[in-house]
Amino acid sequence: MFEVPEAKASRAQDTFKFKIAGKAYSIKKAKFLTLGQSETLANPETATDVLDFFGKRGTAQGDAVRTLNQEQFEALVKAYTDDSGVSLGESEASSS
Repeated sequence: MFEVPEAKASRAQDTFKFKIAGKAYSIKKAKFLTLGQSETLANPETATDVLDFFGKRGTAQGDAVRTLNQEQFEALVKAYTDDSGVSLGESEASSS
């Protein structure tokens, strides 16, 4: 019987790191997202789905993300998608 291996996303090298106003934050790289997270990003129902991915409202990271203007947020999303090799609205599986 096949046993699904444990996820490896807990390693620091498996995260995308970024800074806002000099403070460091991180999120999982696209290839380490759960299928549910990938599905939400591939088909976001609202802008909040995307914002929450970069930082949940009410957390230091989420509050920092929400201080960004549109241009800054687009630059962050572009850096993440460039690093991941995918784009929001496109699942990793469909980018292969």
